[in-house]
Amino acid sequence: MEYDGNIIPNSPCEFSGPGKIPRMSPDFSQFDDAPSEVSRLVYDVPYIEQEFEDGGLMWLTRYGWPWRDHLAPEKWYTDKQYVNFGTRLTRGTGAVYRVGTVGDDGRVIDLVVKFSRFAQDVPLHITVTYPGNIPHHLVDNSRFNSPFYEFGQIKKIRMPSENGTPRIMTGRPLAIYSPPREHKLWQLGRTQLRFNHYARLLELDQKQFPEHQRLQLNIHRQYIVLFSWEKGDDAELAFLAGKLTEKQLFQMTEDVQNSLERKGFYVLDNKPRHYIVRTRKNGELLQKDGRIAYSLVDFELLIPIPDSSLLV
Repeated sequence: MEYDGNIIPNSPCEFSGPGKIPRMSPDFSQFDDAPSEVSRLVYDVPYIEQEFEDGGLMWLTRYGWPWRDHLAPEKWYTDKQYVNFGTRLTRGTGAVYRVGTVGDDGRVIDLVVKFSRFAQDVPLHITVTYPGNIPHHLVDNSRFNSPFYEFGQIKKIRMPSENGTPRIMTGRPLAIYSPPREHKLWQLGRTQLRFNHYARLLELDQKQFPEHQRLQLNIHRQYIVLFSWEKGDDAELAFLAGKLTEKQLFQMTEDVQNSLERKGFYVLDNKPRHYIVRTRKNGELLQKDGRIAYSLVDFELLIPIPDSSLLV
């Protein structure tokens, strides 16, 4: 069996066959018109929950709602379409794919399909030249974010801050999908001890809602995050192509770190591969306010600075 980056090779794993997953066809036409039984609020992000015939679950964000037809699992997941027709993004340590999906209207959009690694060990190494002032104990105790927590933090950095810090552009979080198949913990690389941290945070967030509306993570299921594909090249490739100087590349890395810190966040794997830059028709990089414009991707190691949040 092919290793998908999360399930250990040769482990028993099943995938939904064609026709088992119906298209999403809710009885409402607007995101805000969703009835309470399918509406969820998790870490201040509203979702519409969709359950499929095979037991799979999807949580659509406001960004994903207009593209719900493209996001239906039959368009990118069933029969491992993300592998067979997508492109594995190999310049990272996770299982991430770029997949094109076609809507009923014939329009094609590209998705980033990423298997969440929460409750797994973090293979993190930071060089002595790494910019920023991240305390060593935060690095030593680093954890991958759960999908819902990750989306919640993204919402915060995308919004203008009260201190005047502008929003930070990111890939748009579209949806979270959990296939129906349950796995042994060793297959997912999880332990109950690591998982308890995520369960505790989510329980604290959800206790404000009636019990039947509270969302819980299932330790035995995979969770897949879906993002919009950001057009352009990452800053490292732009540097290798001669579009960025070494000084500009280092300055951009410092700018990203400083902008996130002003927002109240550290990102433990801040690197140029996570900055997407665009090239104008004349070959120059797009700029804003005299600096090279960028969009950030990959937030599974984004954490709030302890002094600015109770979530540590």
